[in-house]
Amino acid sequence: MKRTFLFFFTLMTMSRQYPTEEDAFVNSIAFNMQLTTEEVQECFNKTSITPKDIMHVDRIIEDDLHTIDSDDRALKMGCFTNCLFRKKEMVTGTQINFEKVKEMRTKVTDPDKVHRVHQTIDTCADQVKSITNECEVGLKFVVCYNVEIRRLK
Repeated sequence: MKRTFLFFFTLMTMSRQYPTEEDAFVNSIAFNMQLTTEEVQECFNKTSITPKDIMHVDRIIEDDLHTIDSDDRALKMGCFTNCLFRKKEMVTGTQINFEKVKEMRTKVTDPDKVHRVHQTIDTCADQVKSITNECEVGLKFVVCYNVEIRRLK
């Protein structure tokens, strides 16, 4: 009986030390977006996005695919991005306030790279300015930003 309790206690301790895949995503996004983990978790819950959905979009970016228009899993990422931006008061209606995005990125970007990051944000802002669907705006901005940043490396 004592061994059973010890085993159970060990499992409980280990599960706290090794967060779930979603916890790792939440913590990383919270840090990068300068939000609380609770705010990020609210967006996960609201959009029903999963880490697999995020990795799916990452694969689209990595492979430079242009199939995102009809991809429901990818569109969830756009809704998720829009939710995060709303938490940071970076969205008005369906449009992203790119000056606020620049301010946020400046705080977490190496000072030597800020100018290039701002140029990338401007490039991507031009690509999404005529889109009226908030989820599509979020998705296309995320894809554009990540493709451009990887291209600059």
